[in-house]
Amino acid sequence: MQVLRAIADGAYADGAFQQFWQRQKDGTAWSAADRALVMELVYGVTRRRRTLSALIRQFCQPEGLPLVVQLILQLGVYQLGFSDRIHPVAAVDSSVSLCKEFGFTGLAGLVNAVLRKMSQVTLTELVAEFSDWGDRYSLPDWLVNLWLEQFDRETLQGLGGWVNGTPYIDVRVNRLRGDRQELARLLEADPIPHLGDGLRLRSPKGPPSDWPYYQDGWWSIQDASAQLAVLLLDPQPGEWNIDACAAPGGKTTYMAERMGDRGTILALDRTAARLRRLQENTQRLGLTCIEPLAMDCLNYSPSQLCDRLLLDVPCSGLGTLQRHADARWQQNPTKIAELVQVQRAILRHTAAWVKPGGYLVYATCTLNRQENGDMIGEFLADHPQWHPELLPQEYESWAVPYGLEILPHRDRMDGFFMSKLRRD
Repeated sequence: MQVLRAIADGAYADGAFQQFWQRQKDGTAWSAADRALVMELVYGVTRRRRTLSALIRQFCQPEGLPLVVQLILQLGVYQLGFSDRIHPVAAVDSSVSLCKEFGFTGLAGLVNAVLRKMSQVTLTELVAEFSDWGDRYSLPDWLVNLWLEQFDRETLQGLGGWVNGTPYIDVRVNRLRGDRQELARLLEADPIPHLGDGLRLRSPKGPPSDWPYYQDGWWSIQDASAQLAVLLLDPQPGEWNIDACAAPGGKTTYMAERMGDRGTILALDRTAARLRRLQENTQRLGLTCIEPLAMDCLNYSPSQLCDRLLLDVPCSGLGTLQRHADARWQQNPTKIAELVQVQRAILRHTAAWVKPGGYLVYATCTLNRQENGDMIGEFLADHPQWHPELLPQEYESWAVPYGLEILPHRDRMDGFFMSKLRRD
């Protein structure tokens, strides 16, 4: 409840959880199963909070209740309708106990009555009948409208189902150290199509640092779509390349691995603290060709032109809503409009860093045409020396104007847009 309250007050979910675990005096008191359950409940309530509120309104008027009581009801309803790990009686009883624990004994009877009524119906069937798609899929209205402008209703329904699901856990084998077949066996994972170094876990494994060969640098956690962006860039051994928005460094280290750790990668990021994670992983993976530099790419000019440039620009993250439970509530059209301006500035400034005959890949983890195809179309109209590169044949099913688009419900990986351009 402490974490849910912090999120309701505006904290980011991951940060609220980190602070919660740090406050625990004895971390060993929490088993892996207990931690997993707590995280499922908090992230589940955060994802589905609009749907949960809409369900509760079918049985009472929650708006006049104290915030903590509203959160207790949401938590109880989530357990009743969307989790199979807690018995309905236990869900109701624990919600009543929470109400008393937080000093709302006078409302415990209301919570008990509402949740008991709700335990007698199939909540998912009620949700399926919601005519308001924001209520049905727990999305803000502006996002429903944005996706309806871009996609057909069937795609929106697919995206709506996806955003409330459990994310996959993908790993990337370090081809310089690890054996993919052996790691697949040890981690109980399966190869990912089109990704020569990618594996997908069949089930969660606890803290990654405890998994086999993590400390030995055999592998890194990285979603399939992020791996795909580096494969599209196709960095080669001996090249001088730049990752202009590098931290936390997953794509940078994959570039180095694909280059055989031969050549140079200049890894820029404006935040030195975020680059430290890149440096830690560089050491763990045994890579030497990466040169980190704490510098805003908009204030930087390289000493020489590069062969390839990766622009994994700051974006609205609408393709990773499943992975980031609170992102749909943290984002809004005003913030996105500001991001578009930043993306435009980065693309136009850094494109000059690429030598004739060189390549850049512009990538976002979002599903928003303003940040994706529209951005590239506008750039190409103003820069006739740049042209879209033909996509590899195995990627043609993802082709859209100016690049490729990953739809997560269809392609079973994070939503992404990426465009590969070549300079004359």
